[in-house]
Amino acid sequence: MKEFGEPTRKALIMDLSPEGQKAVYFGSYYFYRDVLVTGSAILGAFLWKSFSPAATFLTSAIFGIAGLLVFILKGKDSDF
Repeated sequence: MKEFGEPTRKALIMDLSPEGQKAVYFGSYYFYRDVLVTGSAILGAFLWKSFSPAATFLTSAIFGIAGLLVFILKGKDSDF
């Protein structure tokens, strides 16, 4: 599912990047995304092993609800 919107995402990154810096913006986006994904996986494994599988799912639910609240409060056109 991670690759589901990939062509659209790549086009959006390239469209919003300034001329002459498209490669820098493109690489930066994927670097930061992969760092966050890797960190999340490590945190999930830590929660799973140290506490319980329920702690992992509860943490995910909290982050999901927080993201939903930010979206509701800031709106979809926010620069946040």
